[in-house]
Amino acid sequence: MAAATATAKRDESSELKERLWKLVKTIVESDDYSLQIADDAIATLSSLKDFKFNNNGTKNSFSSKLDQFTLPPEFRCPISTQLMIDPVILSTGQ
Repeated sequence: MAAATATAKRDESSELKERLWKLVKTIVESDDYSLQIADDAIATLSSLKDFKFNNNGTKNSFSSKLDQFTLPPEFRCPISTQLMIDPVILSTGQ
């Protein structure tokens, strides 16, 4: 059973690396790649990083702190409730 688990983990890691390789190759070879491809590459790299940390038995301290962090409501747009990239508070408090 342990051998099957190790093989499955190796296969998942290989799949992530292959996907990342294809995405990065597309970005490097194309002058006009979509933002979705860049986002997919970032997500795949993050998944590979998480996979590496979880298999080593250690947790990325930054990731664990980020999971516990809650954003103040002032950082969200009052109209759309989306997270603002550059939140600014006016002198009136709005």
